[in-house]
Amino acid sequence: MSFWHNAWPLEMFLSVTALISSCCFLFIISSVSFVENRCRPFLIQFCVSLILLSIAHGVKTFDYTISEKSKSGKYIESDLFKFFDLIHEFSYCMESFSLLSFTIERYWNSRNGSKTTYIFYIFVVILLTLNTLVSYYFAISSRSYSDSIVIIPMSLISALDIVSLAILTRLFQNSANRYKKTTGMISLEQRYQISDVYYWSKTLIPVIFVGVIIKLLSLISAWIVMLNEGPVEAFFNFFHENILDAYTIILPYLVVRRHRLLNKKLIRAKLRISPEITIKTLEGKIVNMRGSAHDHFNILHEHWK
Repeated sequence: MSFWHNAWPLEMFLSVTALISSCCFLFIISSVSFVENRCRPFLIQFCVSLILLSIAHGVKTFDYTISEKSKSGKYIESDLFKFFDLIHEFSYCMESFSLLSFTIERYWNSRNGSKTTYIFYIFVVILLTLNTLVSYYFAISSRSYSDSIVIIPMSLISALDIVSLAILTRLFQNSANRYKKTTGMISLEQRYQISDVYYWSKTLIPVIFVGVIIKLLSLISAWIVMLNEGPVEAFFNFFHENILDAYTIILPYLVVRRHRLLNKKLIRAKLRISPEITIKTLEGKIVNMRGSAHDHFNILHEHWK
């Protein structure tokens, strides 16, 4: 066997590192207050897909190392391997659909603000359900057909990422222009939504671009694996299995580094102990000093009456 057939310690290291990285990213998205509740479900779904990707790859690698081989040295897939291979394909598809749903949500939010709350939450539920169902169908089809047919849905997923990148780039340009042109013409809350769309678009454009490149490389490596045998096949199979882990490892850093508020909160903030201070009104009512953006706009509205 070549080195790439026995590189499972490196694969396990990448899987564990990717799992830690994606869990940290999920914690960040779930805990920070400035992430809009409307787009948070899609970002959480995106994080969950990354976690499932890293877990599935780690379990598949572990099962490969402990499983019995045939007399020719060929790996015989176990039921555990088949199940987590299904999970891997499911999360691979869900990752792309969650980002596409996020771009659609940001476009909707920049246009409508908070006027369509109930309609939008129904829209969110429908999108999340569609993401899950389509991802499941993709996973089932990937396991049911030959390798040459599986290339087709992989190509469609890559095309979907390119569509998301195009939409997000257009949204970035539109939000920047619209913010400049609507000074004094729309409410502060709507301008805040436009600026939030601008910063998230600016943050995720390089993330999705890197994802497009990685998935195209993964697609090319899958073609090479099907057409070759021996050391070449072993190397590109290793490359195909681990490139998504590498993407999962660097993704949180890209997001935190690019997003202005995340960068300020998690990287540039100095470590200091804040004193416990309680501020009360004359009537003895405690004043909340950590209100949301909506509370802030309500206070401004009361003072501007």
